[in-house]
Amino acid sequence: MHIISSDLFHLWEEHVPRHSRIYTDLIPIMEDVISRYMKDVVNRAYPAEKETVFMAPEEALAFAQEMKWESKIDELRSPKRNPA
Repeated sequence: MHIISSDLFHLWEEHVPRHSRIYTDLIPIMEDVISRYMKDVVNRAYPAEKETVFMAPEEALAFAQEMKWESKIDELRSPKRNPA
């Protein structure tokens, strides 16, 4: 399927085999999508709050402990974060 889709969507710019028929050129679309994604990440527009899943602090701590993620455990236990 990869070979067929590469031919159909013109995913190789330098060489088009003579047996191929290009039905559309996805390269400009893919470049545009990647450029917009990179810009959003650099500008910190993505991920935004609507694309973020938040976890309760106690659930995050339990997960960090299970994963032995020491830096996250320290962060979650820090007095700044949990002023108790």
